[in-house]
Amino acid sequence: MTVDPADVDPIVESIKPLLAGRAPEIQSAVIAELLAIWLHGHQSLDHNKLSLRNLKQFREELLHRHVEFVRALVELYDAGKVLKRII
Repeated sequence: MTVDPADVDPIVESIKPLLAGRAPEIQSAVIAELLAIWLHGHQSLDHNKLSLRNLKQFREELLHRHVEFVRALVELYDAGKVLKRII
């Protein structure tokens, strides 16, 4: 996934204060809610051609790729290659 940090950083910076100081369970629930909204938003462009089963498979693949991306980011943070922490 290629994303320009200049597009991402301002959004992350605006969200950080909303999560800062909250219990980990609250942070997790907020992130889970946003992820569910994101996954739900991935609908077929042609609803007649994508069955419910195929939609679930499509979303599973998106979720799998997203988790891979998160893991790669964590590795960068752990290696000190990302200068600022998200939370």
